[in-house]
Amino acid sequence: MAAQEVQSLADLPRHFNALWDAEVRYNAWYNQLAKASCASFLLTSLRDIMGKLTMQVLGIEAGQACSECQRLVMQDGSAFALHAARARVFPGRFNAVNPAAVELHCTMDVLHDAPRTIVLSPDTDSEHDSRPAPASLQGAWFLADRGSLDLTSLRDVDRHGGCFLVRGKAGLHPRVIDAVREDGKRVKACQDRDFQAILTTWPKQQRGELDVEWLIEHQPFRLRLIASWNKETQALVYLFTNLPQARYDMHTICVGYKLRWQVELVFKEWKS
Repeated sequence: MAAQEVQSLADLPRHFNALWDAEVRYNAWYNQLAKASCASFLLTSLRDIMGKLTMQVLGIEAGQACSECQRLVMQDGSAFALHAARARVFPGRFNAVNPAAVELHCTMDVLHDAPRTIVLSPDTDSEHDSRPAPASLQGAWFLADRGSLDLTSLRDVDRHGGCFLVRGKAGLHPRVIDAVREDGKRVKACQDRDFQAILTTWPKQQRGELDVEWLIEHQPFRLRLIASWNKETQALVYLFTNLPQARYDMHTICVGYKLRWQVELVFKEWKS
């Protein structure tokens, strides 16, 4: 039944009757569909199907980058406009254009090429509410866009033994401990300064790596920040990670984040 095209609710009992050689009438079918417990039944069925039909389709050779990664987890969301009459239940972020909209949040296991969680919420709900729990990312890599950048959550992922590679956003104010250009030269003018104070003088000809630190609940939290200049947008692009520098240099980090863009194309096609 899940493989058939459905244009209306009446298609479902037709498919059911054809599949099981049954003669269930539409009214009897609809009476079951109208029950509040039907949603729980369909959710349980979906979970069962997803659990039985998924298998690991990608692998990483021993000794290669990511080889110690048990799971490669990626999160993304896509917004879909609805009929304006549904704006009261599903308000959109852009009232003038789409007064009613939903956001489909998916957390995907890249190595299994399958979703782990699917959440459909009003477009105005925060993307942070759909992030995987930090404890669930133990031994995993987490790839996410800047909408998932939350320092407290990333700190908890780090504490639970997970790794992450997350795109940064403007307006952050960490303390820069050290800074090194891609050619290996240390940028002394950037040492022990506020991040916002060095942006105007940061070299744009090549990428650079900064050791940055925040105070979260009065405790220091240090990350690696990879900064590179985007000629098209005329702006700096930031990547934050807790991956060890000895094994993952800045070039490997940037290539690793490109994997997210490639998977995202498949991801969006799957969600549509």
